[in-house]
Amino acid sequence: MSGGEACCVLTFFALVILVGLVLQRKNTSGATLMPVGSSVGPMYGDPNNVFSLGALAIAFDAQVRAQVQSELDRIAQSTGSGPGALERSAAMVAQVLARFTDHAYLAHHALSEGVDMNTAQARFQQAVDAERGRFMIETVRGDAGGVRRVDGPKSRARPEEGGGFVVVTVLACRRGRLPGFQAPTSRPALAQDLQLLLAGQGALQALEVVWVPSDPNDVMSSAEMATVFPTLSPLAPDARVGRRACGHCKAVFAAELGRCPNCGAP
Repeated sequence: MSGGEACCVLTFFALVILVGLVLQRKNTSGATLMPVGSSVGPMYGDPNNVFSLGALAIAFDAQVRAQVQSELDRIAQSTGSGPGALERSAAMVAQVLARFTDHAYLAHHALSEGVDMNTAQARFQQAVDAERGRFMIETVRGDAGGVRRVDGPKSRARPEEGGGFVVVTVLACRRGRLPGFQAPTSRPALAQDLQLLLAGQGALQALEVVWVPSDPNDVMSSAEMATVFPTLSPLAPDARVGRRACGHCKAVFAAELGRCPNCGAP
């Protein structure tokens, strides 16, 4: 990115918390996107006392990046507490992301199901800490105490970065299992995963939503995204991500650009 990396976070665990982060990226190259894991434990006794954790990260392209950022920021502004706050916020997030699935290019999925409450809480917190650990400054935080903002470092886009992507990570803890929640390989499958993760009454126990960058002026190219989020995989048939070397001047630039920003060659 051009300046600091910005991200926003919404967390819900009996209360609703939305946190926006702007930061210069730490060294996360090669790190696992989410430490939720994929272990499946046995289900004993009352299924209502068994919990599952699902994680879904989605990269949206430049055509909708600003809209995704704006809509999630709007939800952050309206987050509250009390009965139904968790379900209402989850429904708004699901509705917003579903609107833009046609512009989703990459995704990452993780699942841990059939665990007890203590294990679920520990794994959820571990995943939350890992996502927030990518950044250093909270620029917006919304919870029961209201919304608080802090100005982050100013950013300026560079031509070689293109229009940029935004990566939205959804971390959810639900009561029971998550049948049908599988690694998405297409946009319809991604839309189904979002509904499985966020829909329904009573089952959702905790939710965190992180988007990076949160500043519309802070551009994350596909080349940088591949470094920051190495576990993201293309949603077929789109695979226009990563770096590309110009055949004329040998400059390396974001693969989604139609022409080399250095010499203009196609």
